[in-house]
Amino acid sequence: MPTAADIIAAGCLQTRARLLDRALTRLYADEVRDFDITAPQFSLLVAITRNPGASAADIGRVLWIDKSTMSRNLRHLQAAGRIRVER
Repeated sequence: MPTAADIIAAGCLQTRARLLDRALTRLYADEVRDFDITAPQFSLLVAITRNPGASAADIGRVLWIDKSTMSRNLRHLQAAGRIRVER
């Protein structure tokens, strides 16, 4: 017999969304691994391409990425020569 936690988890939208997010991230990670980027960095590159001239803060808001995560990913992409950061 399912427990109360099992019933809640089965119908919980947040739990299901997080599992889906993890599955999709794993799928994308496998696809972009040969390019030496992570799935989140791929999403960041897509957002940068779709929002030319946008600031890092603007892109962070679009992707719901906090400042430290955004800075770390931008540094990696810049060091790899994938983006040029303009000030």
